[in-house]
Amino acid sequence: MKEAFKFDKIYVVESLRPDDLKTGEELYNDTIKLKLWQKDLYANCELFLPKSKIDFLNSIEKIKAEAEKKSIYPLIHLEMHGSKDGVQVTNGEIIKWIELQNRLIELNILCKCNLFLTMATCYGGYIYSTINPSLRTPFWGFIGPFEKVKAGEVLINFTAFYEEFIDSLDINESVIKLNEANPNNKSRFRFHNTEFAFNVAYQNYEKKYLTDEVVTERLEMGLKEARKHPETNHLSDEQIKQSLKFFMVDNKDFMKEKLMEKFFMWDIFPEKRKK
Repeated sequence: MKEAFKFDKIYVVESLRPDDLKTGEELYNDTIKLKLWQKDLYANCELFLPKSKIDFLNSIEKIKAEAEKKSIYPLIHLEMHGSKDGVQVTNGEIIKWIELQNRLIELNILCKCNLFLTMATCYGGYIYSTINPSLRTPFWGFIGPFEKVKAGEVLINFTAFYEEFIDSLDINESVIKLNEANPNNKSRFRFHNTEFAFNVAYQNYEKKYLTDEVVTERLEMGLKEARKHPETNHLSDEQIKQSLKFFMVDNKDFMKEKLMEKFFMWDIFPEKRKK
């Protein structure tokens, strides 16, 4: 089955160190801009070269403003140094994934859950790690590595990806080309859509809040809180705990469905719900 999302414009955001190979600019000029201009799509790409954290965040705000004003569905390519915690800009400042979360959520709402990210950053795949299943998803999907990557493989892999994607608009075929680009070196880049992000986040939620030990602690805390209210005086401790347990555990499938409805934006874009 083909993965389907809408996109109108590719934004390349490069913030590398002064002595780095400028892989983002090279990818933009030699592949992305060239391929789009061959299709007479001159306005469908843009390059940002932020040097500081505020520059980088302003770049995201400019993309948001254009998405809101012109109803553009953006595809954002990040060329930066990264770690499991976030990305680094030219002047050495760090932007943690959690700092990007709300901005990307706002942008993803503006483009109706169609935001796609390609991460040419070491550990870029860890952008999923701050996702909260009780919030909305910050993207439709992403491509990124879960380990260190070198400038050469970044350029080879993403050149193959964008050459195919701009021609075919087929995300699955483009990912295949990306993974085949280094025949002697297994690709470190992985494609995941928002379902992957939710499943990982929800599994972490269950491990954190729904283990027997944690549930027991939460029931005791809930009991103490309930006893502060006179209307519970006629109930036994066990009755209160059973009532609390119903909402915490026994009814978890219903609660998961409610989380999914908000996370995947089905409540505001019902057409996104899979049949």
